[in-house]
Order: sequence, then structure tokens, then C-alpha cells
Amino acid sequence: KYEVTQTQYESVVGTNPSESKGDDKPVTNLSLGDVINFCNRLSELEGLVRAYNVTGGVITWDRSANGYRLPTSAEWEYFARAGTTDNTYAGVNDGDDPSTLVDRIAWYQGNSMGADGKRTVQPVGRKEPNPWGLYDLMGNAHEPCLEVVRTYTAESVTDPWGGFKGDSLIVRGGNYSLTARRFYISDCSQIRVEGVQSNATGVRLVRNR
Repeated sequence: KYEVTQTQYESVVGTNPSESKGDDKPVTNLSLGDVINFCNRLSELEGLVRAYNVTGGVITWDRSANGYRLPTSAEWEYFARAGTTDNTYAGVNDGDDPSTLVDRIAWYQGNSMGADGKRTVQPVGRKEPNPWGLYDLMGNAHEPCLEVVRTYTAESVTDPWGGFKGDSLIVRGGNYSLTARRFYISDCSQIRVEGVQSNATGVRLVRNR
């Protein structure tokens, strides 16, 4: 129900690359390789079948595996919305002062200032969860999906996945540096793979049951 914390990451991997340190803050500054390695090692520690295989630098996803992995973009939006239909899971943020709503559910530009006067990630689980009890789906750290950005069509598709080609991927949910008016569940950004390794990008895991 949380973004992966620095404590959790370090307990599995033994290191913490985050610049803004804090046990309960999201782990950041991970490369895509770091994320894949963490998913697989955590899966193995819990006796699960790892979801990812890496051969010659090429990442493949075993969709039948029950190990930890990144969500698809469709999965992310489904559990982030949690049955709601507005542009945030707490209502519509299109009013004259959207910060009133966004402040309840997200760390964003207006409330993420650290003690050093710089905006940064904040401890997880301090804002209101969505209706399914999931925290920080908007704001705090961007959450990557192992999937390329693609164009939607009018065709109805069940559990779509756009595949991953290794050069760019989707990030969802926004981060601590955005203004309140930029928070939309449907927002979908694309970053280069090397751009994952930043102070504003964390990781949220899912697994098949």
C-alpha cells in the first residue's frame, strides 16, 4: 500500500542510493536495473517465482510468475482510481484553489519543502489514502511502469500492456515538485530509461496472486 521505502529497499539490497535520506521516505535514484534486481531479490526471499529475467541486458516479463514487479499502466490507473471517476480519487481539482483538495492526498509543490529549504520526497503514509487504502498514489515520487507510452484507440481492451522496448517507459502519479493543477489520475508521462534514476522517481510494486 506504500511506495517502497528506503528501509525496505536497504533490507533487501544492502544499499540506499537516495539523496534525501529517511527510513520512511520512498527510495529514489534507482536505475531500471536496480528496480529489476530489487523485484527479483525480494521475490526470491519470499519464495516466489521472479517476474523478470535479464539476458544480455534485455528484460523480459514472465506474466505467469507470482513475484514482485512494476504495474502496467492500466493496472496502475485501475488501483489508483479505486472505483472513482473524478480526476483525483478525492474529487475534482479544477476549482479556483485545487491545492485545498490536493494537500489532503499528496505531497506536491505547495507542501514538500524540507528543512534545508528545498522541495523533496516525504515519508510515506502521511496523506489520506484512496478508497482501497493505498497511499501516495499522487505526488511524492513518480511511479514507473515497465511499459512504453502508446496511443489509445476506441477499441475495448482487457488488461492492456504496451510492451517494453528498453529505451523509454511510463511514469504515473506525479511527484513532489508539481503544482496542484497538474494532478490528474489519467496523467501519463514518458521518460527515458536513464531518467528513472532521479530524486523524484521511486517505485511501487505489485504481484500476481
